[in-house]
Amino acid sequence: MITYFASPERADKDKITREIDLASNNAVVCGVLRLSYGILAILNEHRQILAVNETFLKELGIEDGGRVLGLRPGEAVGCIHARELEGGCGTSKWCSTCGAAIAIVTALATKDPVERKCVLTVKKDQGEVTLCLAVRSNLITINSIRFVILYLQDISENERRAALERVFLHDMNNILTGIHCLSDLMQEGKQKDPIPLAKKIFELSSRLKAELALQSALSHENSGTMYKPEIEEVSVENILSNLENFFTEHPAVKNKKLILPEKFPEKRMKTDQPMLLRVLTNMLMNAFEATVTGGEVKLAIEYDYDTISFSVWNKKCIPEDIQRRIFQQYFSTKNGKGRGFGTYSIKLISEQFLGGRVSFTSSEPQGTVFRLVLPQKNKELES
Repeated sequence: MITYFASPERADKDKITREIDLASNNAVVCGVLRLSYGILAILNEHRQILAVNETFLKELGIEDGGRVLGLRPGEAVGCIHARELEGGCGTSKWCSTCGAAIAIVTALATKDPVERKCVLTVKKDQGEVTLCLAVRSNLITINSIRFVILYLQDISENERRAALERVFLHDMNNILTGIHCLSDLMQEGKQKDPIPLAKKIFELSSRLKAELALQSALSHENSGTMYKPEIEEVSVENILSNLENFFTEHPAVKNKKLILPEKFPEKRMKTDQPMLLRVLTNMLMNAFEATVTGGEVKLAIEYDYDTISFSVWNKKCIPEDIQRRIFQQYFSTKNGKGRGFGTYSIKLISEQFLGGRVSFTSSEPQGTVFRLVLPQKNKELES
């Protein structure tokens, strides 16, 4: 059988029956299951479930506990990738970045307790839901047979709030940095005409006000009903001017170069400008963070009959296993609480509030391009 990560083999029917009997009748295992308040499962060496506690069944809405015995964790919780291959949970291309799969395999290999954060999308009655779980995997031996104690805790809400706070502070810092740099230039008094600087500061302060309103909306679970985009007619030139003003003195661009379109038609579009600027700013910031000193980031604009697209390019290629999860909520390659909301928020705002779509391509040697496409009626693109 094909596998991209963990072993696909399972215990045969007789062996799994013996292991279930051993686990369910062991005093230590029963005590651990009974006393634990979290989601707990006992697995065999093939990552199959031998026993679970009441919390496991309650969280999954399972009345018959025997239904999950012999399954692997992803299969039991309804992970959308658990049955992509014949080998099941742990064998798909997604599994190499699954915190639970990594924790289980690592614990079996090292015999040490392993903790990870697991981000998975599961099927629920209301559709697909992304969960963030704290995972702890620990190895025990009973009658010379190795078992894995798998502890799961749903930290989705805590991570969501921490991520919103992190993104908000990150965006606020970016805008305030821009205001501070422009204020310094004005204070130096070297500008013959301070009005252009004052205008730039006003633009950034307006963005700051809009960010506060958007953050308030995103802080609520049902964000779609909390924030109503203010659609107005704006010029593409003004969008580019805002971005240029923002990044002109920003530390993120130090010893790097931002390349904007040299010439473009004088087009106008209808959108929520502060939200669009937030998306484009984050796309550019991500590109600069991935760009080495001396490198460059390019912003391009393309027009079609009924769409306008903004694309941001940088030279670095995103690893293939990370590409699969790039827009998944809570997922991040960086450690720490509150990660995994940056690219997700770009997609959320673009698609839920602006009515557009976000995509990306990444390869060697072409580099990485993030693209935002917004629908526009033909008359709205007229100059």
